[in-house]
Amino acid sequence: MDKAFHDAMAAGYALTEPALTLGSPMRDGELANDARVQVALSMLNRHGLIAGATGTGKTKTLQLMAGQLSEAGVPVFVADIKGDLTGLAAPGDGANPKVVERVNSLGWTFEPSGHPVEFLSLSGKLGAQVRPSSLMVRSTTRTVARCGWICDAWISRAAACGSRIR
Repeated sequence: MDKAFHDAMAAGYALTEPALTLGSPMRDGELANDARVQVALSMLNRHGLIAGATGTGKTKTLQLMAGQLSEAGVPVFVADIKGDLTGLAAPGDGANPKVVERVNSLGWTFEPSGHPVEFLSLSGKLGAQVRPSSLMVRSTTRTVARCGWICDAWISRAAACGSRIR
């Protein structure tokens, strides 16, 4: 690992406040596991974008962020059209070989856990039925603004959205 790169990553992501951990810096295929890429919780009340080609980990990144926000007590609302994030309600499989390989490569400890979720549905078949209306759109926009984080997919926590990001 290039020392200058490692030192720059360690200094740039060294946070003294509560943060989400997204992973480890990588250069030339080598991970710097002792310097974690982090985002301060206080910064997550701004807009964000997770972009990439198919199979690059966008959904996994959203899962990771939503799970850590849930653990920090921050409500998250995710519009999950394809149902990719519904698994957040159940603990992951810590014995899955892909999970074991990834956790070992990052030098992490994995503790499977589920997160509180509330499923909403326009049809009422796959969750609590909601009626689309202009009032709902305006209300949802205000709720999301108070939650502080907007994603492409939404998980509605049962907790009150008035919680502040620490």
